[in-house]
Amino acid sequence: MAALRALVSVVLFATPVVPVERTAPAIEYVDLSLRWTRTGMTVLAARRGRFARPVELVRYRGRFEAMVKRAGRVVERIRFDFPLLAPAEAEDVSDEARASGARIRAGVTSTRTTVRVPLYEGVDAIEVRDAASGRAVTVELAKPPPRLDAEAGAPPAR
Repeated sequence: MAALRALVSVVLFATPVVPVERTAPAIEYVDLSLRWTRTGMTVLAARRGRFARPVELVRYRGRFEAMVKRAGRVVERIRFDFPLLAPAEAEDVSDEARASGARIRAGVTSTRTTVRVPLYEGVDAIEVRDAASGRAVTVELAKPPPRLDAEAGAPPAR
């Protein structure tokens, strides 16, 4: 029994840890509600929000990419997938299970998701692109309203 515990300890501690990639810290974000259909993507809503302190969002991999832009230049990339569109099978599954997953994905006609995208100073647009089809949709961001004196830390105006 002790030999088994030692072996498990060696395996656990010797297993390489894949580092989690994160975005640059952001205090503001926008939640993009998106809909995918076979004919393209649409933006259902874009809701701005603020974190209490700067937050680094975890980067995922996926077929879709939200590109945060400032004056036309990409400053951040967020990859994601819509439900039911991403290959979910592990690499070691049978061919039958892989084919079953492909049949399910082929039958999807519409799906929705919400993606949290960090915002940085001067960001003016977010372009969401589907790598499979090349189709894209752009969300133009209005400038946030000016901060009130109390929010800026200044004494209230008299």
